Amino acid sequence: MKKANLFKILICSTLIGPLLQAHPFASIQNFYHNNPRSTAALAVSTALAGAYAGHKVAKYAWQTYYRNKSKKSISWLNQRGIQVNEKKLSNDAPVVVLFAHGLGGTHRHGYSYEKARFIPKTCKLAVFDFQDSPALENPTSSNIAQEQDAKRLMEEYCKWVQKGYRVILWGCSRGAATIITFLGLYSPRNVIAAISESPFDDARSVVDNALTMMNAAWIPGLKELSTLCCSLFMHRNFSPYGVRPIDVVHKIDPKIPVLIVCSQEDALIPAQSSIRLAEELKKAGHRKTHVVTLKYGPHANLVGSRGEKKYRNDAHAFLKKYQCPCNALFARASKHKELAPQ
Repeated sequence: MKKANLFKILICSTLIGPLLQAHPFASIQNFYHNNPRSTAALAVSTALAGAYAGHKVAKYAWQTYYRNKSKKSISWLNQRGIQVNEKKLSNDAPVVVLFAHGLGGTHRHGYSYEKARFIPKTCKLAVFDFQDSPALENPTSSNIAQEQDAKRLMEEYCKWVQKGYRVILWGCSRGAATIITFLGLYSPRNVIAAISESPFDDARSVVDNALTMMNAAWIPGLKELSTLCCSLFMHRNFSPYGVRPIDVVHKIDPKIPVLIVCSQEDALIPAQSSIRLAEELKKAGHRKTHVVTLKYGPHANLVGSRGEKKYRNDAHAFLKKYQCPCNALFARASKHKELAPQ
């Protein structure tokens, strides 16, 4: 929430009491005094207004906290139980593509990228399941790209770094947003590139888009209420006050190349939500940020869509530009203004 809006709430809450005591509000006050039902309605509406104002203030406070929070270095316990800090591996170390799936998906989603030749042949593909994956025996509620999901990705990342691999992060939807959160909260030293397909800047953007499609976005308070219901009933590990990708994107190491891919046909996560992340990265001085906007391709199904060829070619051109393993033939076929070989 903007500071101006916060000040408006505080000023209104401070003035409303004395204002109701003054003329011509005295007649209104007498009306409520003589009508118990109306008094109860006023009390309920005042309580709701206070709760809404408190929610806004708390949300602004948590967003400020995450924007200024220091990043964590990565470490792990070795076989002897000794804490070991991550060290940067040599440029000769092998490379693994670590794939992060979307909400409702499983680790198997990553195999479709390998089959469609998105994954360079010289790279190993590594997949895993988030805690809410249907592939698990006892899945839990989703965290929707907040700290719990970022920690899960960090655990998988550590496994491969310990094995001596440098890492290319590749994710779709929630997995893509988690990559942004992970890179903003932690300081990995062996991520050589990150490709995020259809990441959202804020989970609320998804709610806003759904309400807009239902022509209900104009209803006051419905966006906040929908987000709250989502955290209470659908995804109980998601917090309205938790970290958002947009809160930490500016803290991503400018040395890590980032490619953000979105589609104009995406009906779930609007392309502008993904583009906002790229814009914030560039504002923070991240010069290795690139955006690929596809005309065609439904959400989480860009592989196999009419936009697949452009996506694949541009992704390989991106990898080639930053000296990562790639398919040179696909890279040369790219027509992206920033990524196509000169």
